[in-house]
Amino acid sequence: MKHFRPGEFKCVCQHDCDLGIDHINVDSLEKLEEARRRADVPFRINSSIRCEDHNREIGGSSTSAHMVGKAFDIRAQNSHMRERIMFGLQSAGFNRIGIYDDFIHVDDDETKIPYVMWLQSND
Repeated sequence: MKHFRPGEFKCVCQHDCDLGIDHINVDSLEKLEEARRRADVPFRINSSIRCEDHNREIGGSSTSAHMVGKAFDIRAQNSHMRERIMFGLQSAGFNRIGIYDDFIHVDDDETKIPYVMWLQSND
C-alpha cells in the first residue's frame, strides 16, 4: 500500500487482541487505497478493525462492519478535508458513509443496506 502503514489498521483496544491489517477485508482495503489516491489528501484512520470486546466498550453496533474488517473511520478536521475525503470515497465506489463532527465512517459491508449516508453528532 502506498498511502497507509500496517499499524494504522490495528485494533486499539486495551485487551491483548492481535487484530490488525491481516484481518482487514482485502477488497475494502484496496478500495480505501483508491479513495485516498483520488482524494489527494492524507487519510488519518481513527478506527478500523475492532475486536468484539472493544467494539462493545465504545458502544459500537453489535453488527458493526468494523468487527469484520470492512469499516474505517477517517479523521476529518475541517470542511475542506471532509469534502476531499467524501469525493475520494464516493468516486472509489463506497456507498455506505456516515458523517460525524470530526470523522467520516465508511464501510463496504454487503450485508447492510447499500447507498446510504447518515449524519451523527458526537454529542
